[in-house]
Amino acid sequence: MMRRTLVAIALVFIATLSLLDHAGSNAPAMLRSAKLASSSQQPNAGYYLAGSDGSTYAFGTQSFGSTYSYGLTGLGGSHPLNAPIVGMAAVPNGGGYWLVAADGGVFDFGNASFYGSTYSYGLTGLGGSHPLNAPIVGIIPTPNGKGYWLIAKDGGVFDFGNASFYGSTYSYGLTGLGGSHPLNAPIVGMAAVPNGGGYWLVAADGGVFDFGNASFYGSLGNKTISAPIVAIAVAPSSTPQITTTALPGAVVDQSYKASINFTSGAGPTTLTATGLPPGLTLTPDGTLEGTPTTAGLSTLIITATDTEKTTTTQSIPLSITNPLQGQTTNPTSMASSNWAGYYVSPGSFKAITGTFTVPSLPANQPAYCEGAQGSPGCSLSEWVGIDGATNSSLIQAGVELTPQANGATEQIYPWWEILPNVQTNVSSLAIAPGDQITVNIFRTTSTNVWEIQIINDTTGNAFSTEQPYNGPAASAEWIAEAPSTTNQAILEVPTLGSPIEFTNLGVNTSTSGSVSSEVQSNLCQLLPDQPGTLANNSFQITQLSSAPQTGPCSTAGLLSSSAKLQK
Repeated sequence: MMRRTLVAIALVFIATLSLLDHAGSNAPAMLRSAKLASSSQQPNAGYYLAGSDGSTYAFGTQSFGSTYSYGLTGLGGSHPLNAPIVGMAAVPNGGGYWLVAADGGVFDFGNASFYGSTYSYGLTGLGGSHPLNAPIVGIIPTPNGKGYWLIAKDGGVFDFGNASFYGSTYSYGLTGLGGSHPLNAPIVGMAAVPNGGGYWLVAADGGVFDFGNASFYGSLGNKTISAPIVAIAVAPSSTPQITTTALPGAVVDQSYKASINFTSGAGPTTLTATGLPPGLTLTPDGTLEGTPTTAGLSTLIITATDTEKTTTTQSIPLSITNPLQGQTTNPTSMASSNWAGYYVSPGSFKAITGTFTVPSLPANQPAYCEGAQGSPGCSLSEWVGIDGATNSSLIQAGVELTPQANGATEQIYPWWEILPNVQTNVSSLAIAPGDQITVNIFRTTSTNVWEIQIINDTTGNAFSTEQPYNGPAASAEWIAEAPSTTNQAILEVPTLGSPIEFTNLGVNTSTSGSVSSEVQSNLCQLLPDQPGTLANNSFQITQLSSAPQTGPCSTAGLLSSSAKLQK
């Protein structure tokens, strides 16, 4: 893992239009640190199979590796597993998974983090000086994927990460598979309640044991069954649930359409809403559409109602901003060592929104993208933020894209940051090449509290967080960036398979007459193409195709804004 910090860049200060020297400038540093994620993240889709030898198979989704990726050789060979694989669990965001072996060994893949194994407890697997009482039979993740439970055949439970221990069959006074009060049959499965506050264990005879806030609804214990029980699963709730937590920002006088996702309760379920801003309506099936007429922050109260009149209510904020083109007067340009895009200043900004595509990365990336000693040589960030262009404050959020294995795979992960703190990566939101991402940042009704939202418009999933921020809110930015290393070396931008397009550009400011400026990327001192004109409140960023091919800092890092803001 490596952290990177963006270097200070040379600016054309809008008031004087004088070019500042990068090396000796007194211009404020535009800083962002970054941490590389452990793998790319993909949307939840399809399923995985795992073999007892540690092999894995992906259907309708991406594979993240197998125990063979660790140099192990299955159940035989020169480096065999200590014990066969007996269970598998996926990270809830679809970006990775774990395998567990009968000896309690855990193997992590993709963005699934390793939180420990039974060896972490000082146990020695199925043999040795401190063996398990019984083999492990399964693994269950916590709801947010930041921990997991392992379950043993004797009813023992082992908790890791943010998984809480709520008990085991020993808590009932039972003594495992032997002793004075043994189980009637071995434990074969486990299921966690949706909020992670408890779990059930099930035995081969159908006996069910409840722990934490898991309720007991019955079992097959002491009953005649046709064959042994092998698993337990949680039934869906009969109460309707609203799963959307954040909405793409809307822009005044621009057509808007978004979906509010929900799960049905008993029978057909419909949605209604209060607090809708002028110009927007909500259909019973959850489509929010129309053309907003007034900027501001609205709180939508969404109610889902099923045929039994069971209801669920959820509040969802919606930020409506004015279009960026309406803020522009006398656009001017600035030069940057590692940014390309647009910013607006001066102003006193209360909200910003922007939507961008995540470009694809073709295979056979330039050799220097591998970097030194396996470190990345290429990376790209797309982000939306407030402050930073004219001062040293900054609140921002976006997506980072880094090729691996010569472009055979890529890391894609969302992040947010408030200077001077380093960025926070968001592991709960899966993003893939080609996805459309919206970032909303807006001041809430609480003093100096801002909400940051990152929404995958393609999948409908979202992340949001409220954070304190005391910056002056004097500029607003829509940027594609080449990050830099901690020693201030700017990374190359990888070869892109498609242009970057920023759309749905909007800001709210209490100061009129704001100036919009173009950010020309001067990476490696090579000038970009001349920009064109902004159309439909959007712009594209493309790579230069005529750059030299002599090595790092000469080709892939070159970006140009193919649009210029106009009134």
